[in-house]
Amino acid sequence: MVFEKSRPQFLKSCKSAPEMIHIVSHVTDEKWKNAGYAHLTTFWHARQNGYPCFWNIDADDTCICLSPERVCEIFHEVEQYAGVNQIDIMSLDMWYSRTGRYHWSFGITYTNSTWDWFHIMKQYCEDEGLKSGQEVKNVDGYFSSLKEKTDLKAGTFYVENMKFIHYADDFFKRPFASVFFHWKDGKLILPILIHCFGMEKEGLKPIVYDVVKIDIGVKDREGTDFLMNYALPHERERVH
Repeated sequence: MVFEKSRPQFLKSCKSAPEMIHIVSHVTDEKWKNAGYAHLTTFWHARQNGYPCFWNIDADDTCICLSPERVCEIFHEVEQYAGVNQIDIMSLDMWYSRTGRYHWSFGITYTNSTWDWFHIMKQYCEDEGLKSGQEVKNVDGYFSSLKEKTDLKAGTFYVENMKFIHYADDFFKRPFASVFFHWKDGKLILPILIHCFGMEKEGLKPIVYDVVKIDIGVKDREGTDFLMNYALPHERERVH
């Protein structure tokens, strides 16, 4: 992040509002309850402050391997696309292609907050039909159901030639949860699975047809430079 002269505010999750409690208690299990409050607090805060749109980013365990300036370019392109195509919420392709369109997820997500989100969430949060078939009971799974059963337009995007890291846990004990991603030439490439585990089938997935391609001309060197300059600054001299 480059904050320059701005002073960021850090919000606590809203866990006291009755409608928040009602929704979260119905769409998450105990393990995912706090994450549910955290995700929905962004919706709550946007509504309270009249924000027409916002980004919801899991900044504690994700990393886009590009400079902040390039990330801003990507976000601008996503915002423009969502506006022109009237998409209500749009997230990065972390799980969607990997699960064959089954699981839409939060992570890096742009949201149009002029939609009456709490109305639709309250309306369907007790609908068992929406939650059936979801392996994980969390807000991501709930939105996966909502987009199939309602008028919600939930989209997914990827960035051509972008590298991305999700630090869910140990990369070798849980290699399907903690992942190094690379989207290129119509493929989602997971190099740790391919090169460390020899699992080419699982590590090379076609990007599914309805994922939106965002192309800002990312070069191969940009991801490498990011990793060397940001992720491993203490290793730079020794490696070179």
